[in-house]
Amino acid sequence: MKVLHAVALVLLLSTEPVVCFGRWKWSSGTSAKKITSEGNGDLVTGGLPGQTDVNFKHYAGYVTVNETKGRALFYWFYEATTQADVKPLVLWLNGGRMPWLPIDLTGRFLRL
Repeated sequence: MKVLHAVALVLLLSTEPVVCFGRWKWSSGTSAKKITSEGNGDLVTGGLPGQTDVNFKHYAGYVTVNETKGRALFYWFYEATTQADVKPLVLWLNGGRMPWLPIDLTGRFLRL
């Protein structure tokens, strides 16, 4: 298990630094639409297709990690409804293919 954690850490640290943000929100259809304004541009507003409305704030978007190759990480942040200042922040990164593997096995074997 220690080897798995070490490999995951190396893969995480091998990504390039964040250089810019891409802010997105759901439109009335099934696709996302880009928001260029600062502030709450990544706030998810309105209902998501096939989902009920929720009573908490959540934000979604992409963080570019390599602009020239078009690589980005998707994030979805759910704001705590109570005691947000003392609750921990959990970061879950999943998916993506290892360059030496012919198929994506990371999501199947690395989930908690």
